[in-house]
Amino acid sequence: MRCRPLGAEIMRCRASLLFDYLSNHKRSVMRPGLFDCAIFAGGWVQVVTGRDLIAEWQGAYKTIEQGREQLAAAGFADLSALAAHHLTPVANTDDALAGDIALIRQGADLHFGIVGGTQIYVLRPIGLDVVLLTQAGEVFRP
Repeated sequence: MRCRPLGAEIMRCRASLLFDYLSNHKRSVMRPGLFDCAIFAGGWVQVVTGRDLIAEWQGAYKTIEQGREQLAAAGFADLSALAAHHLTPVANTDDALAGDIALIRQGADLHFGIVGGTQIYVLRPIGLDVVLLTQAGEVFRP
């Protein structure tokens, strides 16, 4: 089921889809190239929009370093450039809505998460976790 723009209805639709998506992945652990932050976010984009942005990436690398190399080879400087190419940037992180994709910077590393209100659902080596929305450096709307 995809959500069609119908005012408040789209938010209820996205919230329901997001709950299901997160429930299905609550025990998923990070495995580079199979289920990492980019695959996690891309899978959500596919659920909500029907656009498969991860087909060419999933299973194509085995380490985060290999993923970064493939990203660069595809012409993207980093995850921010990838997201900006496929999604709509949200000018102010305070305007993030449930189901938006957040980009979180931790040191030199960038990670995707999915906004779920005042928190961001993120993938950790042990499974899903949450961080505060205030940690989002950028937000993109699927």
